[in-house]
Amino acid sequence: MKPLRFLLPASMAVFACGALFSCGDDVNQIGNSLASGEMTISIDTMVYDLKARAVDNQSFDARSGNLLLGNINVPEYGVLKSSFVTRFMPVSSLPSYIDTIPLNRIDSCKLLLGIVRGNITGDSLAPQQLKVYRLNKQLPSGLTNQFDPTGYYDPSKPLGVKSYTVSGMGLNDSLFRVATDASVYVNLPKDMATEVVSLYKSDPSIFAWPQTFAERYLPGIYVESSFGNGCLANISQAVFSVYYHNTVTTTTTVDSVPTTTTRDVANVAWLFTTAPEVLSSNNIKYTVSDNIKNLIAQGKTVITTPGGYTCRFTMPAREIIRDYRDKEHNLSIISNLMLNIPAQAVDNSFGLGPAPYLLLIKTSEVADFFNNNKIPDSKTSFSATYDSYNKRYQFNALRDYLLSLLDKETITDDDLDFSLIPVDMATEDVSTGYYYSSTTTYVTGCTPYTVGPTMTLLDTKNAQVVFSFSSQVIK
Repeated sequence: MKPLRFLLPASMAVFACGALFSCGDDVNQIGNSLASGEMTISIDTMVYDLKARAVDNQSFDARSGNLLLGNINVPEYGVLKSSFVTRFMPVSSLPSYIDTIPLNRIDSCKLLLGIVRGNITGDSLAPQQLKVYRLNKQLPSGLTNQFDPTGYYDPSKPLGVKSYTVSGMGLNDSLFRVATDASVYVNLPKDMATEVVSLYKSDPSIFAWPQTFAERYLPGIYVESSFGNGCLANISQAVFSVYYHNTVTTTTTVDSVPTTTTRDVANVAWLFTTAPEVLSSNNIKYTVSDNIKNLIAQGKTVITTPGGYTCRFTMPAREIIRDYRDKEHNLSIISNLMLNIPAQAVDNSFGLGPAPYLLLIKTSEVADFFNNNKIPDSKTSFSATYDSYNKRYQFNALRDYLLSLLDKETITDDDLDFSLIPVDMATEDVSTGYYYSSTTTYVTGCTPYTVGPTMTLLDTKNAQVVFSFSSQVIK
């Protein structure tokens, strides 16, 4: 531990407080009672070796709106293969523009897999093939990345097969410039489209609720990569689309003579889609490279996604509290406690970077945190964004955690046992005010990071704790 301390006199703060009183008010006693003794603001910066260790994280909660599909092999990272299962959120009632057309006007149906442009790892031109299967029974609860869909579908009866690339090279120049995604369209049986529309018309209660839809019609789908290597795509949305045509009659008048024309117009309706409210989960198989295993064997702290390794360490709270209590003061107010962990990407040939977000959480609470879809509470769980400029993760606002330990008679090992886990943070911006508006960002979700592969080298031997508090010695 290497402590550095800054002591700041509080006289300016006391003067500012005194300036608030006026109009002859007698504040001598109040002022003397506040100002008697020496008041200081302490900022301790301490460097700790967290004595962290990498933890095998081959099995983890893989429920996510980020659906990974494909296979990659990165020498420094390892081999990653991913397929996925998902349920659907149906529209509650058939849209009016398709409700009135006869079933013989339905032309086809497709599954749209939306891939945000650039949201891939590897070679976008690598040829790929996928297969879509209809699930024949309900998905179990407590899905992990190691879920085996065998027995949940018939491998001899795919709903659709599609060969594709995730490049926009086939688009013309105008579309290429404005396209925001590289979507993949998979043809599904036309009978499925007429069946769905017919059910909407005859028994709309099937589509009133996602659980009812899953139990009475479609438990979900399984999508696997059946061919190809070198490309991993992050699918943001899967949508069931019905294509149909209707007849449009128009009348035009030329020289007082009306002319009526009839023509067929092609249309599309989205009837159900993936959504955060319904179950989606990745089936991920990750074989860690010898490169990462060698780094860990050398005592380095490496964390990877999706799966692979997380980090576990002992929070140096006992040392912080001991240093705090050694100070000679009668009154004190703890301002803040921060933990800074230096970090950088592991050198690799694919440009894989560090995890964008890390969750700092008591190890005993990890399972409950993800099983119950919790968000960081700044008491026993905290989050930090990777600071690429300073190459670190900075966990702020650990003050409440420290205060809870100060109130305890005995600090247990469980109180100090923490884990660092890469996560994906969902946020929502809320604007307030009319003339002078301000925007506040709220965290609405926190899930294990399955957006794509990352490798992060943490310098846990030089973690920095910044502890600030004000104190007063009464004489």
